[in-house]
Amino acid sequence: DGSSLPYKLLMFGFGFFILITISSYVANLAAFLTRSVPDYVASVEGAINAGLKICGHPALAEELQFKWPDANFVFSKSG
Repeated sequence: DGSSLPYKLLMFGFGFFILITISSYVANLAAFLTRSVPDYVASVEGAINAGLKICGHPALAEELQFKWPDANFVFSKSG
């Protein structure tokens, strides 16, 4: 029966949950769409000049650091 108090409380709680969920999604979407995006980097030299971190595979660490010794490389142990 749709007129009982437990049913009304359940629907109120579910409606409140949906309201909070949608509000959180819209707030996160707005924050994501209004963030400042750094300029496009077209090369490793551009990333080095901008002072950005460069992700690299640990197997290539020696070669990358030899070729670009001034770069700020980050090598993940998990690959």
